[in-house]
Amino acid sequence: MPRESAFLKARRLLAEGRITIRRADDRMLTAEVRGDSARVYRAGFADGVWYCTCAHSAHSTRCSHVVALHLLWVEPQ
Repeated sequence: MPRESAFLKARRLLAEGRITIRRADDRMLTAEVRGDSARVYRAGFADGVWYCTCAHSAHSTRCSHVVALHLLWVEPQ
């Protein structure tokens, strides 16, 4: 079975209610995102940069956790 894309996983994380917003204002967003392994990652946007504490974010700033926050905060449905 092909691996789920970051975008599809992000939409699933949103649909499953796995994101808890801790702070949101005009300059900063901080959240906790529960991944598939039940680990909780800190993710958000600060100082003009998206970030996440997951291992995938070391290789890309577009991990599914960040994509989910981007969909939630920047592109509301």
